Amino acid sequence: MQVLAQEVIRRLSTQLRSPDKTPHAPTPEEIQSFCDALVSSDAGASATMMSRIQAKGTSVTDIYIHYLAAAAGRLGEMWATDEISFMDVTIGASRILAILRGLRDVFRSSRPMTERAALFAAVPGEQHTIGITMAADLFRREGWDIDLIVGASHEEIIDRLGSSDASVVGLTAHGEKSLSPLLRLIPAIRIVNPAVSILICGKIGELSDDVVSLTGADGFAGDVTSALVTMGQWHDGLARSG
Repeated sequence: MQVLAQEVIRRLSTQLRSPDKTPHAPTPEEIQSFCDALVSSDAGASATMMSRIQAKGTSVTDIYIHYLAAAAGRLGEMWATDEISFMDVTIGASRILAILRGLRDVFRSSRPMTERAALFAAVPGEQHTIGITMAADLFRREGWDIDLIVGASHEEIIDRLGSSDASVVGLTAHGEKSLSPLLRLIPAIRIVNPAVSILICGKIGELSDDVVSLTGADGFAGDVTSALVTMGQWHDGLARSG
């Protein structure tokens, strides 16, 4: 969880920009109230506050930059000055990610996705890449536009995704040694491209009966056939909602 918290706070806080020209710009007091809700014992407090922010007509871009990014920055400051504990920061970061996931449909409507496009990547340090390469070839034969990344660093994957039209990110990870880079990669993906769905594959599934909850992904596929079915269902759902 330390990896998740650090990645969320570091990466999201770098997105902060001046709110001076934003119609619904939050005040420092409002950001502090939002941070208090994010670390509150009331699990629904931050979601309730976000609903009120949306009800004011605040755009999804302003929510992302002037609320979530600002809150992440403020949480980082509070952590550095011992105003809140590491556990508080972890809770706050997890709730920020939950808000991003809840806003996914709004992000999707503001950024149309290329049909049947996905980015496949082996997590940083992963040596078993034959399977993901074969999976990419199979998906391409099934009509998918696949951007394949192997042997890349964390930042290289995130940079590629930032300019990608993919609606799905498929990550392959095998074994416990891949868990830490996976836990760092997934929140970074959520931040740079909140609209995508994340599917994980590989022997990482053997670590837990509920690897989706463990990692924060949207789904898990134990083999290529399952991945095709799951991604096909996701695509059909997007097509119907669009």
